[in-house]
Amino acid sequence: SQLHWQSFSWFGFQLCQLPEDVLRLQEALFRLQPDVIIETGVNNGGSTAFFASMCRLLGRGRVYSVDITIPAEVRLRLESGPFADLIRLFEADSADPALLARLRTEIRPQEKVFVFLDSDHSKKHVLHELDAYADLVTPGSYIVATDGVMESLVRTPYAAADWAENNPAEAAREFV
Repeated sequence: SQLHWQSFSWFGFQLCQLPEDVLRLQEALFRLQPDVIIETGVNNGGSTAFFASMCRLLGRGRVYSVDITIPAEVRLRLESGPFADLIRLFEADSADPALLARLRTEIRPQEKVFVFLDSDHSKKHVLHELDAYADLVTPGSYIVATDGVMESLVRTPYAAADWAENNPAEAAREFV
């Protein structure tokens, strides 16, 4: 199926990630042992639940998840689920300076921070997020801009005609 990547879940939340990517993410999180995970793009809550469950398994960390709109049902399930104590949800534009200032107040000095960008995948927005979050990432940690594969999917069903140049991989190359 063309939408295979949408067929997975984590603790009952749709997780729009490929299983191999999730496995690699847990490896990185195990090595890093982050105190803070910032995620942009809540969608159906799967990656939020994944990150919070990793914090629980690691015995450390908390998750700040941001999306322009968080569906009420997703919010309710996350805030009443088994990892609710590890999750803070923010309904805002992920690159809003007021949100970033608030996140900075939540992070204590010496905390290790990992950032996962998975919201609007346009080159312009991802580049804006990379610029906005780069200084929050702890030295030795990572900022991950997801879905760079879009540039390779231009001729597939459901793809937009401009994906060849308008994608997270292009933003990451320009950022670097």
